[in-house]
Amino acid sequence: ALQVDSIINSIKDAAKAIETSVQGPVKNLLSDESWSKEEVAKIRERIVTNKDSGLPLYLGYLNKLLEENGTGWMVGDSVTIADLYALRLTSWISSGLLDGIPPTVLDDYPLVKANLERVESIPQVQEFRKNHP
Repeated sequence: ALQVDSIINSIKDAAKAIETSVQGPVKNLLSDESWSKEEVAKIRERIVTNKDSGLPLYLGYLNKLLEENGTGWMVGDSVTIADLYALRLTSWISSGLLDGIPPTVLDDYPLVKANLERVESIPQVQEFRKNHP
């Protein structure tokens, strides 16, 4: 349970900057003025490329966990809430819906990409997504 919690917290950390770039500075009480499209693009470029605190750090961590576990799942030998929580992040960032974050963002993290595909293939996940587009 502790490892699952740790993974979920890391995924939350990875999503923070992206969520802030979507919500903007006003909603997050960072400024009284919105960011321009150019400013958002620069922020997202840093999110995608910064190895010390951006997506490479978190995706690398998840890829290493998957490699160490060796089952295709984040923890243990079956799907856990950690895999489902990762689905939320990985499907979002690879969707192509976020300007400045390419849909190929997972290509350097093959185990994370495979985990996403594996979780997406679960019938209950497919049913949920069908009913909640």
